[in-house]
Amino acid sequence: MVKTNNRFTEPRRIVIGVTGASGQIYASRMIEILKDISGQNAAHQYTSLGSQLTVQDNVSSASQQAVQDNVSSGSQPAVQENVSSGLQPGVKHIVPPLEVDIVFTDTARKVFPHETGQPLPEGLIPNDSYYNRNASGSNAPDVFIIIPCTMGTLGRIAAGTSDDLICRIADVQLKERRTLIIVPRETPYSLIHLRNMTTLTEAGAIIAPASPAFYAVGAAAGTGANAGVGANAGVGANAGVEVNAGVGGVVDDIKGAREYFEQDQTTIYQIVTQFVYRILSIANIYPLPEEQRWLFNEE
Repeated sequence: MVKTNNRFTEPRRIVIGVTGASGQIYASRMIEILKDISGQNAAHQYTSLGSQLTVQDNVSSASQQAVQDNVSSGSQPAVQENVSSGLQPGVKHIVPPLEVDIVFTDTARKVFPHETGQPLPEGLIPNDSYYNRNASGSNAPDVFIIIPCTMGTLGRIAAGTSDDLICRIADVQLKERRTLIIVPRETPYSLIHLRNMTTLTEAGAIIAPASPAFYAVGAAAGTGANAGVGANAGVGANAGVEVNAGVGGVVDDIKGAREYFEQDQTTIYQIVTQFVYRILSIANIYPLPEEQRWLFNEE
């Protein structure tokens, strides 16, 4: 009998908030991976409610018809096995539909292209607009991830100011007891930073610092989304990853660091990608690949 993972079957609406902190590579990979998950499995992402069918907007009309035919014929929800994004071998996962909203602060709109060399994602929601479905507790998103998060934004959320859309959505998540994951990008932390993070943790938020694991480097899981790594040369130095340069010792100058990271983009992107999958697993959006689990292959 084929094992089935039903943990991630419910439709999800996820909001990504991006502030002006360094570490925009985390936001870039998060957005790319969510698009990858939605795009590769679009034909399988639907919910049957009587005769009603919900399909991602980017599904082609042919795919929509194919899914509709499956529903009409009484087929069970489709499953996707071993997609390149890192599903576990031998386990079929029922892939849920994902709705993704993205909000950038004004500073993030400048820092993102500077650090990543990429254009801003399409369809950004203005951060100064409260006329948005995610700003109300009556229509709160399932998950809100702020990646990366500045200490200024974190402090305003802790104070409950709701002075922009990102802070308001965070406030909604806390009051409605919905998932709020904050990925702060700062070092070292001051006592004020730590107290603000304590306040948010006590209020129900999950603080997940940009501290990626290294024990899964070289594992196959999650690397399928790494195609096109070379298009983003130099951004690895902004990932908050401290790397030993081998024979030459620890890279200790900016020029040398950039040269080193440009030569080892795959490793840096794999580390960041695996961190993103860890965040998505915490949010119950996507299962963590086996290869990213500590001592997964030990008896």
